[in-house]
Amino acid sequence: MGGGSQMLLTVGALALLSVLALSVNRAIVSHQTSALQTQAMLAALAEAENILEEVASKSFDEAVAPKPSAKGGKGVNARKGPPPGVGPKNFTPPGLLRKETGEEYPNFNDIDDFHGLKKKNKNPVFGDVDVSVDVFYVSPSNTDEISFLSTTAKRVDVHVFTRGMEDTLTVRRVFYY
Repeated sequence: MGGGSQMLLTVGALALLSVLALSVNRAIVSHQTSALQTQAMLAALAEAENILEEVASKSFDEAVAPKPSAKGGKGVNARKGPPPGVGPKNFTPPGLLRKETGEEYPNFNDIDDFHGLKKKNKNPVFGDVDVSVDVFYVSPSNTDEISFLSTTAKRVDVHVFTRGMEDTLTVRRVFYY
């Protein structure tokens, strides 16, 4: 073999090594991107679950929310049982699902006060975490079906987005009266 063919083999080996190095680098970057997206989704899921836990601690509707006591107390959570004769006909109409006048987050007293809530939280890794909430009446037998009448079921959709995610995460939970 002459010097020319050894040079050709060396150039070919370097080209193969370069292709291999690029493939390994691409795989590492892809893995890191997937890991970052997974971490962002977990952070978003934690934010959504925090909001849903807050919602779960509230009364189903203003009609059954505890009234403040005359001494300035906060009353007792009414989710433990319905008052006699109170049902969907007494609940907030679907078009009025939102916080009542004078109520501000986090001092809500019923589930539908969260409808329209938009807030930004800070995450040490991902920065701003955008959270928004929608509340709907749904058919108790088919929670995918939004109802235009008051029912005994409300669906809460929490939407969360942060840097590092490809799309908005939506977590749904249905609360029954």
